[in-house]
Amino acid sequence: MASENSPTTSASTKKRPHKYGDDAYARKKAKPKHAKSEEESWCDQVVGYGRCINRNADSFSLPRFVINAGMEMEEEDAAEEGDGTPLDSLELGIEDRIWRSSYSKYKQCFPGLEINLVNLEKKSYITQDRIECLLWDGMKSARQADVHLIKAEIHKYHDFQPSIADVKRSSLGYAHLVTGMLLCPAHLDWSDESLRESLRRGEEAPNVDTLFHFMYADHSPSPTSLNRGLLRGPLLVKAYKAVFFGPSSATATTGSGDTRATKSGNAVLGGITKVTSSAIAYITCIVRFALSSEPQFTPGSQHGFDNCGFYRALVHMLEGPNPSMVRQQWRTDLFGWWNATAVPTVSHGISLQELLLAQEEAEESALSDLTNNAL
Repeated sequence: MASENSPTTSASTKKRPHKYGDDAYARKKAKPKHAKSEEESWCDQVVGYGRCINRNADSFSLPRFVINAGMEMEEEDAAEEGDGTPLDSLELGIEDRIWRSSYSKYKQCFPGLEINLVNLEKKSYITQDRIECLLWDGMKSARQADVHLIKAEIHKYHDFQPSIADVKRSSLGYAHLVTGMLLCPAHLDWSDESLRESLRRGEEAPNVDTLFHFMYADHSPSPTSLNRGLLRGPLLVKAYKAVFFGPSSATATTGSGDTRATKSGNAVLGGITKVTSSAIAYITCIVRFALSSEPQFTPGSQHGFDNCGFYRALVHMLEGPNPSMVRQQWRTDLFGWWNATAVPTVSHGISLQELLLAQEEAEESALSDLTNNAL
């Protein structure tokens, strides 16, 4: 029998009253959070647009270059209306063409971008430099969260033997039989032992135009028909679902009873109706990195894989101008397949704010894992 001084957990135990009374305790618990100012809300909104831009528009260009190129393009368009002399796009450099294309995508992710740029002087806290910095902050935070998420979860997306869960990154890439096979260039035969050694030594280093086995539907590309099954790899679909709909949606199966992917944020995110070429390229870059032995995900340099160049090559493959009839049909079929496979069908639309909220929930989940792993 417990003594009268021992702790007890019985239902009859009374809660210690608050020193200022129960009413004061209740008021303290119900105290509303500090309401955000108009400026704080605007900053949060622009950072959210940056996350959307990173995933759906352009993952690598600095917002400063994109916005400047876009504003210049709009000035030229206005001038053309006056004198009727169009600018020949061939006069532009490759980067300028990329930035101008990205500006159009920026406006889809950031509906008020043009209005903000036109009305810079109407709000003291709205400047072009601040818009660019906040967008970049959002892009960086999204990329960090997404890369960490796929690195941590990719071992669940395929039957890796031996397992790659909790292994050092130096043991991945071509050092591992399965990740090595998935990273093998499509035109090469991973079963060739001499080729495997050549890849491990870096003698057959992939470049930005390389198509990898993991990018294919069955991980077995046909050397005579390289577009068959291209960009339909199951790892890509699972990674896409994890980033855009929440980690649990990547491994959930129809009728499995797994309800973790149906929390409010993920349900709202189900209102996405179209996969973008930039999103496919972005996810492909992250999956390639997660399978590799590279220590960090970077845009690319002379000493690492050129992720930015790889991303640009994929985007060009998916939306470059003047495609052949075969390429155009391949694109149409591919996006039809992606939209049917990776995006849930819903009967209602969603606002961009709801979309941003859902993406932030997925990102928060990834950052929470990052924090826990650091402890």
